[in-house]
Amino acid sequence: MEWNAMIKAMKSGDKEAVSYALHSSVAIYEVNGIIFTVLHKMTEFGNELLNLSKNDELLMGYRVGDFATAGLDILGIKEYEGSSEHVKKLIASKFSFYGA
Repeated sequence: MEWNAMIKAMKSGDKEAVSYALHSSVAIYEVNGIIFTVLHKMTEFGNELLNLSKNDELLMGYRVGDFATAGLDILGIKEYEGSSEHVKKLIASKFSFYGA
């Protein structure tokens, strides 16, 4: 799927596009998949977020895992009890910076 089409699909709540992004092994796709999972409250992707929370690949100074960990907390799946300022900032933002 072409990048812009995938973003449009995820933005509209297309679960297939979100699933594709979460399973892509491409950091920018994974992070966008995480963000849209949260924005659309797709709790059925909780296991994918748990798996991605271990991902140490960096994107714009944040680990993919930071986004996934924050997503788990925001969705109420797993409360964050750690001390990472990155994760705390993402949780506080509720990913509202995305403008979806």
